[in-house]
Amino acid sequence: MKIFTVCYDRFCLGNFTISCKDDRVVANSEELGRFENYVLGMWNDGLVVTMKWFDEERDGIRFLLLLPDGSEQLMDYVEKERFVIEPYREAGKGRMAYLLDFNKGLTYKEFQGYDEYDEEEKMFLGVIEIGEEILTYCGHSVAETQEDFKKKINKHLRR
Repeated sequence: MKIFTVCYDRFCLGNFTISCKDDRVVANSEELGRFENYVLGMWNDGLVVTMKWFDEERDGIRFLLLLPDGSEQLMDYVEKERFVIEPYREAGKGRMAYLLDFNKGLTYKEFQGYDEYDEEEKMFLGVIEIGEEILTYCGHSVAETQEDFKKKINKHLRR
């Protein structure tokens, strides 16, 4: 498991600690939804998100850049060369690539959801309009939100 800390950002949302179950999967945590919202906001502005972690093998801090295309780049500080950046994961293959799909809006069985992040509640909240009926869904992370979105549609279709 790797623990990443997102550097303090210009929106003053603070630091986030993100754990990865393995080299590719982000572990669910209390802070994950806030972090996902942060990444989505930064990516919407076309900005790069910087994460840092302590690499035991190299005995030092390393930086990971999350790009809006879902790719990752490693950034290291080398005394003589300063910061050196090298490709790490291709577009759409990074740890947060799943956010690219979420950013397009939730779609399931031809139904479209509209959601936003509620900072006070620390969760994503959304609505689905089906004819005259309005269904609501929510989740503390993108995965929970998608799961509840599908659950509400399936429940509606079973009636």
